[in-house]
Amino acid sequence: LELDLNKYYADSLGNEKSVPLNDWIDVGAVDENDSLLFSKRIKVTGNKMKYQFVMDQRPYKAGVDPLNQLIDKDGKDNLVKSQ
Repeated sequence: LELDLNKYYADSLGNEKSVPLNDWIDVGAVDENDSLLFSKRIKVTGNKMKYQFVMDQRPYKAGVDPLNQLIDKDGKDNLVKSQ
């Protein structure tokens, strides 16, 4: 996975401020039915990261926060189709 991550805080008016990443976030993979095949929590300290894992079967999609547990304006962009 090549990850492009950003973290923002929003105030009560919706104004967003970019903040540094220093968080534990799940990366994972799902099959064609969106069933979880793999998930692992990793320490994220930068906006661009690469992560590699080996699985028994080829995933349909992979990415960050596969179970959409984090607050996210667009959770649909967390997982992308495997190449």
